[in-house]
Parts: sequence; C-alpha cells; structure tokens
Amino acid sequence: MTPNRYNEYMEMKYCRRCNSKLVNLHDHVYKCENAHTVYANSSPACALFLLNDTHEVLVAIRAHNPGKGRFDVPGGFCDDYETLEAALQRELIEEIGLTPDQYSTPTYITSALDKYDYGGEVINVLSGLFWARIKGTPTFTPQDDVASVQFISVNDLNAEEFYFNAVQVGFRQLQESLNRSL
Repeated sequence: MTPNRYNEYMEMKYCRRCNSKLVNLHDHVYKCENAHTVYANSSPACALFLLNDTHEVLVAIRAHNPGKGRFDVPGGFCDDYETLEAALQRELIEEIGLTPDQYSTPTYITSALDKYDYGGEVINVLSGLFWARIKGTPTFTPQDDVASVQFISVNDLNAEEFYFNAVQVGFRQLQESLNRSL
C-alpha cells in the first residue's frame, strides 16, 4: 500500500490493545487480526497570541527542536482530559510564568493542521489558535521549551517568521482581524 496524507509519517505497526500486527485499511484507520480498530488521529494542541496595549505580540524563541531558535508563541499539546482552554492556562504558566489573571479571556481565532517531528516520528497535530490581551505589566519567566520572549509590533512581523504552520495561519488571521478593527 502506498503512503497517503494520513499515514506517510505514522509508524503504526502493532495494535496497542493486543500487540498483533496492524493493517492500514484506509487513510488513518488500522485494524489488527483480532479485529481491534485503531485510528491515527491528530494530537490536539493550542497556542495563544498575547498582545499588549501598543499592538505588539509576545514572541517566544524556541529553546529546543523542532525549530530551536525560531519564533513561536506560548502553547503546546493538550494533556489527557484537558480542554484547549485548560491546556492554554497550564502552558502559559509552564512556559512563561503567566497566570490567567494576567491576561484577558482567550478569544478563538482558528484551527490549523501541523506536523511535529519528535524523536524521529512525525506527529499530526490539530491546533486551536487564540489571542488575548495582557493585563498590566507582568514579568515573564521563560522556561520549559521557551528560551526567551520579546514583544514585536504586529505590523513588523511576517507570518513566515514563525516556525509552525499552524502559528503562521493563526497569525495571518490575527493580523487581518486587527487591521479591520483599526
């Protein structure tokens, strides 16, 4: 069977329930000899564009691969039984030390697909992109997979400067929305 857009990167060879060999039925659907069906679904993730009062966006510099040294925004994968909003709260605390009382309620922008190369395996990712305004002048503490942060004017950034495709898609829509409201 030739690779397709769903399984060209996925290394699904054995059933996670019984450890027998999997056969790719179509797209992201696999079945083993014991009739267990396994789906290679995208992993959920989220990201948040944080804006200050002068239309600058907080840009995180990635500390690790993939994309070490490239632009990103705070966010990450959802943990088991975690909503996108709960994951955003956790990730902002973990990555930059920002608590929910230091930014407005996140507003949904869009969703986008991405590929995440981790440990030699490429994971399909479905990201929810949000934006919020920073309240006051909080102190940011880069940690986890963030090397540093800086504010850059929304108008001085190109979407292509961000490492992940999903962040690029979200940033373009954020720019369009902000330009319409000015």
